[in-house]
Amino acid sequence: MRKLMVLCLLISVLASGCATQPSVPVLFESREGGFSVLVPASLQEKTQDVESGFSKMTVHAFIGGTDLLRYFISYLDYDDEVLAELKADEILRQAQAQLVSSPDAVVLAEAEITLDGYPGREITFDTGEESNPELTVKARLLLVGPRLYQIMVMVPKGDVSTVSSNEFLQSFTLLPQ
Repeated sequence: MRKLMVLCLLISVLASGCATQPSVPVLFESREGGFSVLVPASLQEKTQDVESGFSKMTVHAFIGGTDLLRYFISYLDYDDEVLAELKADEILRQAQAQLVSSPDAVVLAEAEITLDGYPGREITFDTGEESNPELTVKARLLLVGPRLYQIMVMVPKGDVSTVSSNEFLQSFTLLPQ
């Protein structure tokens, strides 16, 4: 888990075109992923197998939006070896560090959060000049047992307070297992 794939997936999201955005949020549910969320865009699923310092993992990503407003949810499951080696706080700390690892990224805000008693982090940052266009990203990282969720909205730099971006992040819900 020395390197999380978050940055690779974020870059691929920024580089890829996204579908058009519906005007009304719709419920998106992933039974396999164990979550639901209200999102005003069609989400496309992408999976990628990645190697960590411990094992091979599959990242499941759901991506949608427009060039100016993008929605992103991903999850991956850590194996028992990783969970025995690292505590939840360390996994979240490393995921957050990887997310903002670009040299010119600027962290604007960060906080510890919980969802249904599970630990997490919320972070807002600007991607910096290397990103074209420059974006502000508001992300939530949640560790639910062995599963790490990343829920992000990407908007033009400085525009993170849009109603749809906050509704999207706040609507993320864990499904009963």
